[in-house]
Amino acid sequence: MMNEPLQKNGSQQDRETPATPGKTLSPATFNRFQLYLLLSGAGLVGLAGVAAGLDFTMGVLLGFIVVLFNVYWTKNLVKTIILTGKSKTLFTFFYIFKFGLTTGALIAAMMWFEMDPLGVLVGLSALMLATFFFAIDWTWFRG
Repeated sequence: MMNEPLQKNGSQQDRETPATPGKTLSPATFNRFQLYLLLSGAGLVGLAGVAAGLDFTMGVLLGFIVVLFNVYWTKNLVKTIILTGKSKTLFTFFYIFKFGLTTGALIAAMMWFEMDPLGVLVGLSALMLATFFFAIDWTWFRG
């Protein structure tokens, strides 16, 4: 590390990391993540339906739908920005807009439709579960 050449600004030169065969973020990889997301959300909704009441289950379903909406919208937004070469400012604007819209929808659902906040939180955790299962699959079984 001490003997590595430095650029004029004092930072280390960029080094390419070797590509790992079979570990690319291809459409098939994203489809696998989507499968984990759908299974996690369906499992949480099903578990809530069996273990809790209808109000809690509706909150879980709402949280899961919000997660699905955000994942698909973010994927399409990033893909569009990258493929069309749009500015990062536009991306930032739409990302903040999406965050505000999601926040507003969740607050409105809990205030006006009296959705169970804990149920919504459980539904939102479908993303965390899907990421956890995908990471296990990615590192242990596909690595």
